[in-house]
Formats: sequence, structure tokens, C-alpha cells
Amino acid sequence: MSPDGTNAQRLTFLTNDKPYSGLVTDPAWSPDGKQLVFSYQTSATGQPANSRALYVVNIDGTGLRRLTPWELRAGDRASWSPDGTQIVFSTVPPPTPPTARRSPSPRRRSTAVPSCTR
Repeated sequence: MSPDGTNAQRLTFLTNDKPYSGLVTDPAWSPDGKQLVFSYQTSATGQPANSRALYVVNIDGTGLRRLTPWELRAGDRASWSPDGTQIVFSTVPPPTPPTARRSPSPRRRSTAVPSCTR
């Protein structure tokens, strides 16, 4: 794409069709402007369902590759190091329902709440 927004070019060809439906989010250009890192989040009908991974692609759309395993659920706010040799990112834990825990003492009462770690 030109600086003025013209000459846009599609860089990824990830599908939104079943069974691979998903969403591309959080793109970040490398410091040299030659690569783009982004998160791909699958939907409930995607494969694997409700998961995330980081991908990187060259500026011309070639070299698309997954950087992280699906099990890691990576992809929240990926960012390049200043020299472009590393990418820092957050993982997103899978949703878990809250559960109540039995107190070891009648004077104590504890309740688990969903975690909000990032």
C-alpha cells in the first residue's frame, strides 16, 4: 500500500469459511517494514475451535507461516523488538467456569473467580 492509502494489496489468504473460520487481529509491522505479524483467532466452528496463534507474512504476501502452536493461545498485542529479531506477545488463557472450593475450616470461606491474567 502506498503511504496515501492507494495500491492496497491483500497479504493473507486465511479463510473465514467453515471449517476454518476465524479472524485476523492485532497486526504489527516489523521495524524494517518487510514483515507483518498478526493474530489469527479461530471461531467455534474453526479448526481448532476457539483458539489463537501468531502468524508472520512478508510485505509481498509470501512466506506466510504460523509462529506459535495453537495450544499456547498466543496473539494478544504482538510487538516487534526494535531490531526486529524478536516478537513479544501475551497469551490468552482458555475460558474456565468459576468453581466454589470447600473451605478447610468453618471460619473460612473461599470462592474462586475467573482469572484475568494477561
